[in-house]
Amino acid sequence: MQGVVLEKFPRFDIAGTITKTAEMEIEITTAGLSGTAKITVTDITSSVVALAATTMTSGSAQALASGYGSIEITWAGTLPLAAKFVYHLFTDGTSLPPAATESTISSFPGTLRDVTIDEHGRIGMAPATAADPTYVSPAISTEMVKQDKVSLTTSPQKVTLDSLVKAQFTNRSSSVVSLSMFGNEDGVKQVETATIASAVTLAGTIVTTVTAAGMAGTPLDVTSTVLGILQQESITCTTAPTADGNITMTVTASGLSGGTSAVVVAILDIDTVAEVGAKLRAGLTADPDTIAFFTVGGTGATATLTSRVAIADDGTMDLGYVDTGTTGALFGASTATTAGEAASTAAEIAEIIKDDLNSTVAVDALFIATRAGVTVILTADLAAANDATVNIATAAGTATGFTASPTSVNTTAGYAAGDWDELGGQGTVMYEPPTNTTNGSPWTFVWMKATASVTAIIRGWKEA
Repeated sequence: MQGVVLEKFPRFDIAGTITKTAEMEIEITTAGLSGTAKITVTDITSSVVALAATTMTSGSAQALASGYGSIEITWAGTLPLAAKFVYHLFTDGTSLPPAATESTISSFPGTLRDVTIDEHGRIGMAPATAADPTYVSPAISTEMVKQDKVSLTTSPQKVTLDSLVKAQFTNRSSSVVSLSMFGNEDGVKQVETATIASAVTLAGTIVTTVTAAGMAGTPLDVTSTVLGILQQESITCTTAPTADGNITMTVTASGLSGGTSAVVVAILDIDTVAEVGAKLRAGLTADPDTIAFFTVGGTGATATLTSRVAIADDGTMDLGYVDTGTTGALFGASTATTAGEAASTAAEIAEIIKDDLNSTVAVDALFIATRAGVTVILTADLAAANDATVNIATAAGTATGFTASPTSVNTTAGYAAGDWDELGGQGTVMYEPPTNTTNGSPWTFVWMKATASVTAIIRGWKEA
């Protein structure tokens, strides 16, 4: 480079409220030390003077015209007269997407030589014209044709630059390198998870209450019907005994211990059909195998067995009568009074609720419901800021035996998608000092992290 060599390259910090998108030029209009030197800042995109011939003190911010924020210059020694520097302003949300993983950023305005690192690793701004002593001519400035695309997390991670970009940083002594980093915050869809705490014992309804900001009708009750019917078998004495003796009632059921249990009941010739029914009910109740699987009921001449739990209908269930003592008592055929139906398990309830949520218009407008085991999962349709009000509560309606779960878990916090913008406000960039100054460069890799999932584009420029 020819001309005046700065004692130390100035550092420029732009802050404040930025509402302009522009290429800005800083011109030293009065040479001098801190407290003497004056600058003029111009929006060269629209020829607007944002700051006119103003004295600057090193390290002190100076407000610019509305929308341009403020500028702070830190330097040592004398700022040379007529030196010019450029930088770019972008409003929040400016879109700077790359055309492809390994191509130039075709939509980027200007030269993007914002940050310049000299051979000593000092950071400053690239001047605008050949009249400036530290100017880097575009004609001898080589833009790297490759870019690194890496996914960042909230934990710091080392990101190695592309080999092509890396190679340009190795010979620092003869190059001025400009390195810019941009990130696209992909956004995160909020995920809410509710655990179904139990099965049911009997059929009925379960009410799921969904709460979410912006959802029509919030909090919204969604009613689901679950299964579970106790199977029942009955038998009736139709003819009273004419002689004393024993009768045998054989109970059959697939869930019964041993599959069958023979219950012997003593009756008298004076018993009526109702008294035979009562003695049969007493005998069944006294049988440990029968009473373990059934509850015994009925009135008058009839005895009923009802499964203690809701089970799938058992076609083998039967009350088999034999007049073993030739008492003359007669019974009608064993009758399946109520067909059984297995009770919904916790996982089955989760599946039922999932389907009902997806068929509810207001819920479906914001979320998609899925299931994993005994959990119901609501995932937001769009990436957006986390909604702390989202909740999935479940409680019994008319169903029996269900354990309520009043709160759900925000398993993944939502995060609004961001636009391409220079990392800084969006994340944190840390440069790691060189460990091998002969074969490597301090710019071979950087440490980066972000406030959310970010895709970073790392690009390099150097003086040819």
